[in-house]
Amino acid sequence: MNENRWRELAARLDALSADAPLGSAICSLVSERLRASHVALTLCTGGSYSPIASTDAVGGFLDEQQFALGDGPAWECAASSLPALAPDVSAPESADRWPAFCPVAATCGALAVFSFPLQIGLVPVAVMTAYRDHTGSLSADEYVDALTAASLSTTALMAAQSGESAGALAEVFRAGIDERACLQRAAGMVAEREATSILEAMVRIRAYAYAHGRPLGSVARDICDRKLVLSPKEKS
Repeated sequence: MNENRWRELAARLDALSADAPLGSAICSLVSERLRASHVALTLCTGGSYSPIASTDAVGGFLDEQQFALGDGPAWECAASSLPALAPDVSAPESADRWPAFCPVAATCGALAVFSFPLQIGLVPVAVMTAYRDHTGSLSADEYVDALTAASLSTTALMAAQSGESAGALAEVFRAGIDERACLQRAAGMVAEREATSILEAMVRIRAYAYAHGRPLGSVARDICDRKLVLSPKEKS
């Protein structure tokens, strides 16, 4: 990667994160560099998926739909650890590749979708997806910017985790007082109490919700309100 481009994007991310949570700053950076209408960042580990941040509700919705459907560039990116690109969601090759998601994207005005992995080594930890309201491939510079932003974002998120207590990472990701923020806070509390990572804590909360037939948001709220403490026996 070009060192000057890395430094330029790093400086811009630093400026954006001065006024916004890191996850939101990453989405804003990618939106700027890729001329994207919507951008979303989703945590993915061990088959578990959770939204981190998005530029707006549409970006968050489109990411949620992909992981709910098990279909789409973001879903494929998380599974393969490779970029997944759809320059035109209405094109036959895109419709054949992602038959369930492409009609949803088109209905929401996302005519092109580009997903990139955030990974440590070969292991993906998150997916960064840009949605455009116009068709067309990324330029060579935009593609390099996306790869650089993904690498830079991985470094920034891991640095945030290693430089703070486990519980503080939830606040780094926090996008607002909503269910997503509640889930992140709950994961931070579990991680801090169990001396484990945020990623493992998220998997444990999801496993508990699934095993007990409860909505994920309800479990997260109970943890945040200290009405529920996960037992070590609830490990997935």
